[in-house]
Amino acid sequence: MSSAPDVELRMPAVAANIGLTRLVAAALGSQADLVIEDIDELRMAVDELCYWLIGSADVATREFLVTFSATPGSVHVQGCTLGDGWQDASGLDRDLSALSTRILEALADEYSCTWSEGTRAFSLLKLSRS
Repeated sequence: MSSAPDVELRMPAVAANIGLTRLVAAALGSQADLVIEDIDELRMAVDELCYWLIGSADVATREFLVTFSATPGSVHVQGCTLGDGWQDASGLDRDLSALSTRILEALADEYSCTWSEGTRAFSLLKLSRS
């Protein structure tokens, strides 16, 4: 993978913006020659991780960043919260729920979630089955 991401999305942390991340994931999955099933799984995994990232707070004064990098046969997605106000934010679960964990284990080839000193981050890798 190249060191620079193909696409960066920096947005207010409102749930309505998560749709943009799914759209970009699908576009880059297609460019990376993932089959349609892999693209759907990528979109669902990005959706799940972004909802974990920003929670249900819907506070437009907070921001999050999602970067996407694609190579033939793979898409790597990273997300993180930006700025202040996340440490004391309500509506955020520290860990993934058991259901989210099961979903991501079924959809992603690799993923991780971290939360330290008020910053939340995730990483996701989706590989082509073909």
